Amino acid sequence: MCGEKMSQASSTEGEGKAEKETAVAQGSPVRRHYLVSQLKRLRSQAKLSQEQVAKEMGWDISKMYRIENGRFVRLSTEAVAALCRLYGASEGLREELVEIAKAARKQKPWWFQYEDVAGNAFYGLENEASKIHEYAVGLLPGLLQHPDYIAAMMSRGLVDDPQERQRRTDARIERRINVLDRENPPTCGRSSMNQPCDALSVDRESCRHS
Repeated sequence: MCGEKMSQASSTEGEGKAEKETAVAQGSPVRRHYLVSQLKRLRSQAKLSQEQVAKEMGWDISKMYRIENGRFVRLSTEAVAALCRLYGASEGLREELVEIAKAARKQKPWWFQYEDVAGNAFYGLENEASKIHEYAVGLLPGLLQHPDYIAAMMSRGLVDDPQERQRRTDARIERRINVLDRENPPTCGRSSMNQPCDALSVDRESCRHS
């Protein structure tokens, strides 16, 4: 049985080499960590060493080290499926892990389009969060800001270039849409609503909007 699984894994990997490798979204650290941890757990349960797996997959051992350390750049869906079969994973788990690897084929995370103005390292975590706590003094939290509020803040001399102001405004709107308008949005603490709404003429509109 083990020999059959290893043969299937090698065959699947060979067929997949002609296809373009899929980049696991670098902006989705939660899913990336889950994928890596599941593959490590499955290998351990299968009682296979990294060296054995690398040999059966036809890889250099350094590739196994990169995969299990989460330092890979590209990992094909075919490779994930082959590893799951080699490790004896259930069909349901195999499909789940393959879907995670496949997700990057659809599109890059939204913030990749705004790398020049949206340099927040936590966007990936925020995009996966089920609950968000944000505290702000004197300003409404970014996720609750109305577009007019954002534009008013930008026009107060924080950003001089009109095009950059618009890019930053667009990035914040895109952030809010992707976090709060998704299928299962995170819950937000009510404390974020306790900000005074008279600092700017558009604060009241932001409060109603939020």
